[in-house]
Amino acid sequence: MHKTLNIAHRGFTKEFPDNTLEAFYAAIKLEIDGIECDVHETADHHFVIFHDSELAGRTITALSLQEIRNVKIAEHYQITHTGRNPRFVSRPYQSNAGA
Repeated sequence: MHKTLNIAHRGFTKEFPDNTLEAFYAAIKLEIDGIECDVHETADHHFVIFHDSELAGRTITALSLQEIRNVKIAEHYQITHTGRNPRFVSRPYQSNAGA
């Protein structure tokens, strides 16, 4: 018999905003089996976790990490949580494709 997996869709979103570290940590504390999230690569090869493929009317893959950091998220999306600002990976991805 197969075990049914308990996957947190975008983290523990009942208590925290989707796709935030706080939502992921809260889901882990609930001892879930996994977390589903959406990951996009920026134009300068950083990865960001964000549900939509567009941000502020532009495709995420066309934006640099700095451009994404400069977007005032609350102006484009309904955000009711007053927690921390989005966090970003500090190192770009280095592809070995074609090497």
